[in-house]
Amino acid sequence: MKFLTISDPSSYFDVTTLHRDRCMSADHRVLSNKEMWGTPKQFLAGQHLRNYTGALLNISLGKDTVCYFQFKVMYRIFRNLKASNLICEVAINKRREIDISESSFFRNSGWSLQICRCIDCYKVCLFAHCNATFIHKSLSEDKAGTSHSCSLGLYVNARQRTIRLVETTKNSLVGVFLNVDIAEEDVVAFGVYNPSRLDVTVTLDSGSDVN
Repeated sequence: MKFLTISDPSSYFDVTTLHRDRCMSADHRVLSNKEMWGTPKQFLAGQHLRNYTGALLNISLGKDTVCYFQFKVMYRIFRNLKASNLICEVAINKRREIDISESSFFRNSGWSLQICRCIDCYKVCLFAHCNATFIHKSLSEDKAGTSHSCSLGLYVNARQRTIRLVETTKNSLVGVFLNVDIAEEDVVAFGVYNPSRLDVTVTLDSGSDVN
């Protein structure tokens, strides 16, 4: 099965939205849960995320948006995970909804994806949620010494009110979300978590508005 791939170097993480406790690479394409590059953080008053521990993409969405984002998640666990420890998250919603807390999963509005420890499987799993659709996929062990990487693609079609999640390394469809309401000025947020237990980076490979 073939999936649309769109490359656009103009899409990147917006450093002015970066949470104070997170870091990104100098080219603004890699987000990390801890300092890695020694590059200075840039903050503009009132623009950086206060509660959501990540950053926003530099674009906003709307009711006519058709776009694709491809990103790679890499993590290494050095202390056993417990409870439902978060690793990373991707969310689409209004900025004010996203920045209510460190995570926006299970909000009544928007779309979200999490990679975290599963309290049912006792593994690291991927969860994605919107409206009545819920996806659960096992990824790795949750113990110290575990390393894992996965490449994911997110195809957003606001005109058809659909979001398709694909695993690009396996060229496979993970799930389709229907009746998704993409509102004007919705944003795409990426969160990274738990620096005391793991190292995680999210690398933005590609993304473009294709209107």
